[in-house]
Amino acid sequence: MPASETKVATSARLAPSRLPIEGPSAWVGADMRGRQAEWTYRLSPPEIVEIETAMKAVQARGLDIADIRRDDFPLPTLGPVLDRLRIEVLDGRGFVLVCGMPVEDRPMAESAMAYWGVGTYFGNALAERARASAGACIRPR
Repeated sequence: MPASETKVATSARLAPSRLPIEGPSAWVGADMRGRQAEWTYRLSPPEIVEIETAMKAVQARGLDIADIRRDDFPLPTLGPVLDRLRIEVLDGRGFVLVCGMPVEDRPMAESAMAYWGVGTYFGNALAERARASAGACIRPR
């Protein structure tokens, strides 16, 4: 067959049409910049005391950070708030910023333990490295 008669098979596949994303998880960063109060939660002084109390109880028991579970880190007042924030992460906007945890003049291991304990309210924490003392990936329960 002469080159001029050669047929080239082409794929006329079209990308499947997708429905527009709607709801609270449909956002862009530019929209969020002006709405920081909606996705930021600032810990109150009593909530910080509650975290510190739970952290001291875990330390007294000698638990390794990777062994801390939600039941080991009781937060009777803050816990229900974190549960609501978790719902927002999973079923709403997809993220939340919790701020106000004091880290100044605190050993890094204590800060990591406090963050890990709070993180157990969002899911099951897994260390990035086996028996790591800092850094974690949170998986939904």
